[in-house]
Amino acid sequence: GIGTDGIEAFLASAGGVACGLEDLIRSTQEKLSSLCHSMEKTGLEVEAIMEYGIASLTIMDVIAARNVDLVVIGTKGYQGLERGLFGSTAETVLRKADCPVITVGPHVRELTVEQQKTSPAVFATDFNAASSQVIRNAISLCEQIGAPLHCLDVLPQSMAETGKGKIVPLILTEALQHMVNECGPFFENHPVYALTYGNEIP
Repeated sequence: GIGTDGIEAFLASAGGVACGLEDLIRSTQEKLSSLCHSMEKTGLEVEAIMEYGIASLTIMDVIAARNVDLVVIGTKGYQGLERGLFGSTAETVLRKADCPVITVGPHVRELTVEQQKTSPAVFATDFNAASSQVIRNAISLCEQIGAPLHCLDVLPQSMAETGKGKIVPLILTEALQHMVNECGPFFENHPVYALTYGNEIP
């Protein structure tokens, strides 16, 4: 979505500034066209859509209207005051969409096709109620791109220093394996089960 309904009203009342909006629309259409053209060269079928309104709400409307299966959305990584002022479109879509949402941060590295096939996808879980659906999505994605899957759980650092630090990892590793097995036969690359310790889970 480009801007909000209020932007158009503001530009209209600013007298002659509306041409700035026209330039923005033209520039956006050109960028979308260029992006579609470069993606079509890879053999993908691409459709460009440009809508107006509050970005997160408009994206949600498009998801519902087109019965979207997967959303990939970039994030700017706003923190503190910036986050409060501008909000987070990606976070709103992530929390409200009824389909899987992949967010791509501002510091993501670009991978070649070969790197994508060897770089693992990480399924991080604390075994919450949504985990079984999330693991199915992770497995499906890995099957599509041929990437290995690493299943990860993060335990409190204090647990590493107690007697429980030896038995709990075994139990949780078995729980991870059970969760994957419930999804049915796995693809060629068997998942890696990993546990680590840390107080800052992200």
